[in-house]
Amino acid sequence: MNLTTQTRAPVPVLQNVQALIRRAGLMRAMADTLFVEAERIERFRSACAASNNPDGAAIWQRIANSYRTEAEACVFEADKLTGARP
Repeated sequence: MNLTTQTRAPVPVLQNVQALIRRAGLMRAMADTLFVEAERIERFRSACAASNNPDGAAIWQRIANSYRTEAEACVFEADKLTGARP
């Protein structure tokens, strides 16, 4: 059987879609990990605040916020890859 260009065209498209879905899944997994780590780091901030260490609390808060910012960027990128966002 002789395959034409038309019959072979959907295969790369399907592979590209599968790759995008896989990448979006990885981005969401990274986001989940970053959100969990941000919560863990928040506990360090709370401990510093409870021990009257405002400088330490501020540092841990900035780190936790940085983790959350990266997690939100991962979610945004995953949504773009799957078409949930324009």
